[in-house]
Amino acid sequence: MFNPLQSGPFLGGAVEVNKNIQALYDEVIRGANKFLSNCSRFSISTLQLEDPSYDVIATELEEIAFNINMLCGHSSEQGIRATEYCLYMRKLAQAIRVGDEGELATWLEALKRMTGT
Repeated sequence: MFNPLQSGPFLGGAVEVNKNIQALYDEVIRGANKFLSNCSRFSISTLQLEDPSYDVIATELEEIAFNINMLCGHSSEQGIRATEYCLYMRKLAQAIRVGDEGELATWLEALKRMTGT
């Protein structure tokens, strides 16, 4: 598929777009690391006190993943990975909200596997 940002006078624009995509992806990774760290260290009751809530954080990260997919296409590696990270963070946020320790452990382990930690 032709992408005007990858050819001709817009080539410099492609570099900037790629930098922006990488910055957005890095933000998703930072969010995933925050979920991993906090969910591993704190009890659900403590996690439920977080402001903004994990639901709000997950929603913000889902919006970032959506933007990554819009910028680079739904079949890009970064877009797919960002969406997967957000799925796990959404599941963790839901477990925190309802106080489900079992679901929290399940999704925490899934996120750990995905990140290789």
